[in-house]
Amino acid sequence: MKKIYALTLHILAQHHLCTWGACLLCSLTLGTASAQQYPLFTNYLLNQYGYNPATTGLVGGMQVNLYYRKQWTGFPDAPVTRLAAFRTRLRQVPFGFGGYFFNDEAGALRRSGGSALLSYTQRLGEKSAISAGFAGGMHQYRLVDGFSIRDLDDPVVYNARLGAWSPDFNAGIHVQAGDFYVGFSIPQLFSPRLRLGDGERLSRLQAHYYLVTGYDWMLHEDFRLEPSFMLKMVEGTPLQVEAALRGIFLNRFWVGGLYRSEDAMAVMAGFAAGRLFEAAYSYDFTTSGLRHVSSGSHELSLIFRWGDPADTDKDGIADKHDRCPDRPGPQRNNGCPEDIFAEKSVSDRDGDGIPDHLDLCPDLAGLADQQGCPTQDRDGDGIPDHQDDCPGIPGVAINNGCPVNDRDGDGIIDMFDQCPDVPGTFVNRGCPETDTDKDGTPDSSDKCPNTFGPPSNQGCPVVTPEENRILELAMRNLYFETAQVEIWKQSWPYLEKLAELMKKRSDWRLRIIGHTDNRGSEKANFQLSKDRAEAVLYFLFDRGVRREQLIMEYYGHTRPFADNSTEAGRQLNRRVELEFVFD
Repeated sequence: MKKIYALTLHILAQHHLCTWGACLLCSLTLGTASAQQYPLFTNYLLNQYGYNPATTGLVGGMQVNLYYRKQWTGFPDAPVTRLAAFRTRLRQVPFGFGGYFFNDEAGALRRSGGSALLSYTQRLGEKSAISAGFAGGMHQYRLVDGFSIRDLDDPVVYNARLGAWSPDFNAGIHVQAGDFYVGFSIPQLFSPRLRLGDGERLSRLQAHYYLVTGYDWMLHEDFRLEPSFMLKMVEGTPLQVEAALRGIFLNRFWVGGLYRSEDAMAVMAGFAAGRLFEAAYSYDFTTSGLRHVSSGSHELSLIFRWGDPADTDKDGIADKHDRCPDRPGPQRNNGCPEDIFAEKSVSDRDGDGIPDHLDLCPDLAGLADQQGCPTQDRDGDGIPDHQDDCPGIPGVAINNGCPVNDRDGDGIIDMFDQCPDVPGTFVNRGCPETDTDKDGTPDSSDKCPNTFGPPSNQGCPVVTPEENRILELAMRNLYFETAQVEIWKQSWPYLEKLAELMKKRSDWRLRIIGHTDNRGSEKANFQLSKDRAEAVLYFLFDRGVRREQLIMEYYGHTRPFADNSTEAGRQLNRRVELEFVFD
């Protein structure tokens, strides 16, 4: 990976195209690039199957994870990672399967791809199991889209634009023993070689070794602590340690912190709206040398779940909350059979047959299905008072007995609405849709979101016949002598009319594409096509067209328009094409 970043520096330095931020990013990450070959997440416990496929089948139903991480905020060209993953477990056999897709950008390089996951779980006893898993997929490394290249004759640059594909295999094992767990996995298992273009070897992707362990420590029925540790090892880099601690309240809210050796400290928080949805956020305080040039890292995680949770013993209590998942028992015993209390002296102050340590109302006789509390529903909303967060106000189950508020009336309740006082859409999480070019067509349906255009044309400009004719005449009358870059003076009036049009349409852009005939060497023709395109660009620029309106491309003799075997054909191939661009 160090060589990959070195390639970036080679490209940027050779062509003088990088921002200082992009070059500095590459140089700062050379020392830790190998450790960053795999996507980094602070909330790693929420996406264990992203790096250990053995955990794929540990949950019932369907689960979808969405992740976004913006690293080193304020630092130009800093890494950005996006990941989408899903997993599920088959009902009749102990197999789990899933997959993930990701896009990881850092400076001028982008890494993207996906993998399929498969796991097998064997139960060893009550709340104990061992799982093994395997993942396989393809990843691509290439320059980011829109990265401008001036010298396509450089094979390293040319091959980097094409990108390189590499297979990725990952194997792992996970052991659950009561509330303790430990897992080990090896992404990039076979250390594949990364090649660019004509088979030129660039780098070997090093295998990563992850060891994760943790403990779910229940201190109270409404509060748990979850310490966890992750060790990362990559050949040629120091061992990295991550230590995290989460405090979980009411099985709904949690806060925590994390320390990552020689890199960062982080704060984390999350909440769950029932079983269907969970959201988490973390912020990293950079402790490495990058702290002087960045303001930390942001990470957002969303989890969606469908289907019934796993219930191995079919007693109606999900395995996650069942103290005896392989032996059916009533809820008052947390899923364990009555006989586990037979030899114990159990306190039951209210005499309702429910031990005090399992009774939510130990001094008030109640019912087993109400966890020892009497059935009482003062607000008549169908949610017992002991489970109702708003026992005096009618509400709904999804909001734990509290009423659902929607102040702006957009159909998205306030607890999920990021703009609760302004009507919005579900796609924008309750906020109104944006319209960047202010043309009346929302960006979500605007095919040209940055260029003004009527809604009748899907937000794109309508080019009049007269405007098309100005472009056509400018291109048709644009000529160059053989091996020359000066524009014929006969072409000037047509280009000047085009310049006036571009100044009038200040939000339009113009693509200028240089070509040559096949006489001369390939390198010389690339340079000639570049110089001719630049001649047109500077002609328009000198007449008042803004530089950001002009896009320049050049292809030498690789894209002929006519037959190069005749003089007439070669004359047509010595051309500069012009086209309007709307984005």
